[in-house]
Amino acid sequence: MKQAETLQDFQTYADEAVQKGKEGIIYVNQSNKHFEEPLLSDEDTSGRAPMQVLRVILRTDGDSRFLEYPFFETAELEEVNIQLESIYKHFPKRVIELDEALRIIGE
Repeated sequence: MKQAETLQDFQTYADEAVQKGKEGIIYVNQSNKHFEEPLLSDEDTSGRAPMQVLRVILRTDGDSRFLEYPFFETAELEEVNIQLESIYKHFPKRVIELDEALRIIGE
């Protein structure tokens, strides 16, 4: 499965699939990104929200793409979802757990 490098690349792929009349499904996963914990924390790192990753996978007949979008703030997530709304209208969307998302990406 190919990874879209940017949100724009993912949108372009989805738009082309819509124009060609392809059937497909979107899988969505949001989970924490795990980093090694620092031995010493300072005022810049303490109390900060953990980085999360939004994974969006579009499987269409014949081809698939996925996007991993890291974010810290919910406002960032809302902005990305607004940009993806037009894609969500064309393909059924299913929210999945991290292990299933990683399995689909690895296929």
